[in-house]
Amino acid sequence: FSGHIDLGRGLALVPIPTKVSKNQEYVLNKSGKYHLTSTITTAVTPALYIIIFLIGLPTNGMAVYNLITKVQRLPSTIFLINLATADLLLILVLPFKISYHLLGNDWLFGEGLCRAMTAFFYGNMYCSILLLTFISIDRYFALVRPFFSRRFRDNGFAVCCCSLIWLIVTASMIPFLTQQQTYLIQDLNVTTCHDALPRELQSGYFFYYFVCLVVFEFLIPCFVTLFCYVSIIKKLMINNGKYAKAIRAMVLVLIVYLVCFTPSNIILLIHHSEHRLWDSSELYLFYMLCLVLS
Repeated sequence: FSGHIDLGRGLALVPIPTKVSKNQEYVLNKSGKYHLTSTITTAVTPALYIIIFLIGLPTNGMAVYNLITKVQRLPSTIFLINLATADLLLILVLPFKISYHLLGNDWLFGEGLCRAMTAFFYGNMYCSILLLTFISIDRYFALVRPFFSRRFRDNGFAVCCCSLIWLIVTASMIPFLTQQQTYLIQDLNVTTCHDALPRELQSGYFFYYFVCLVVFEFLIPCFVTLFCYVSIIKKLMINNGKYAKAIRAMVLVLIVYLVCFTPSNIILLIHHSEHRLWDSSELYLFYMLCLVLS
């Protein structure tokens, strides 16, 4: 039985191998070995994740505690509690990801946990994007359309919005939970987690899945967020510098939003198109770093 797999983080990134047996063992060519054994994936990436873990665990834990116990319960507070909770859930599974990369991209924790961790990683990114988008919408209604939103902008509305976001993100992660994510790479003697997936799966099912994911859970929310913050900034600028500090804060939030989430999602689309059209995957390692950033 012969076939091919592609190396990548849920992407059709690195076209390579030949299946040599029926027990899910694979061999890689030089390009595939380079990506799996490179310093970026086995040293730089886990080092960055360790920093994120050491900083993110106490800060997000403290944020959740303070928001729940010390901050007045407003719609914005409810959105922020959910945002910090999403980040905290991701941080709690980071040790598994760190171990995976430090061991040379060798997954030791079984297929089920690999699927769950993959869903956590993508789910956290898109949950954060949607929550930040709803925060921008909430601020837009509060500052630009205060009278119109007075009828529905309350804590109950915020809870419903957050529940809807969690439901949408959970449903959109189902493909990661139902498809095999671990593969034994014979010549490296490692078991990859989401870094090696069958070519036919990547260029077919997952291609359309990722396109829909990026369009509906990044591009559309991104345009909505841009519209909301630009409208808010225009509204505040009318007051001749009275809200200069607030304007700077919103500009900073918008910049961080774009810098953190745009690269990984744009490269995600480029890679799928690149692989589908040219059978190439030159941006794989760059995408790895962008994913850490997101």
